[in-house]
Amino acid sequence: MLGWADWFSVTAGLGFDASRQYARHNVLATEFGLRMAEHGQVGMVLGEKLSSWELLVRPVPGAPDLPRGGQSAADLTLIRPDGLRVLVEITATTSGMDAKVRRLAKLLHQRPMAWTGLTAVFVIVPRHDKPDSTRADLRVVTRAIERAVRSFPGMAGDPTAAKIGVVTWRALFPRNGTARQDFGTLPTMVATGPPSARWQTSRLLDPATFPFQPKDPESIQAVLRNTITLRGIPASLRPHGTELPTGGGKVKLRKRHDPSLARLMLMG
Repeated sequence: MLGWADWFSVTAGLGFDASRQYARHNVLATEFGLRMAEHGQVGMVLGEKLSSWELLVRPVPGAPDLPRGGQSAADLTLIRPDGLRVLVEITATTSGMDAKVRRLAKLLHQRPMAWTGLTAVFVIVPRHDKPDSTRADLRVVTRAIERAVRSFPGMAGDPTAAKIGVVTWRALFPRNGTARQDFGTLPTMVATGPPSARWQTSRLLDPATFPFQPKDPESIQAVLRNTITLRGIPASLRPHGTELPTGGGKVKLRKRHDPSLARLMLMG
């Protein structure tokens, strides 16, 4: 049993799930999030539980309802100080990649970035049993992205292709214990070039080269203020002197609750 305030700061109002990924996948996602919290141009890093489309996709006038079923949560989310969100997919297997990328491209196509702040990146990690598979996996993912953005191109000034990137783990971490010099900007490849040079470098965490002008800056940046008392976020992102909440009526830790509180916290 925990006090309500303690319970909410641990769970964000959400119940517990059994792990949906292999342990290695979860460790890599956690490692990536911690390194981004330490070196990235981010204001917040959220884990998988707070990276579902249901919680992160802000309402857009005229947009259809979110799709039900299938892949609907990123492995983690990076949030820039200006509120831009980067959904991160740690990718060790490419099975079902076309369907996954197509769903994501459709989501971004139907919802302008100015309203949602959403972008995404696939980080391809080498498989434990096939350490030399990265090149082949990269080819599968890039082709899936090319097909998806042709079907869902977005709008003038807000192309879907600019909002879906791909990068390999080895490109970001060239040697054990070493990150590339510009790691903090999250350098990725995006399919925005001409047919002769389709894949161009983009830096999704660099406001100077990837600008973002939100429709409602105060609301879209509210997540940065609302999540600083969650106990699961990297401590380096919590302002010095922040007091974590305690007390309140007792709550069973494993009890499932309505996600409306978490949705309000993330959407502002």
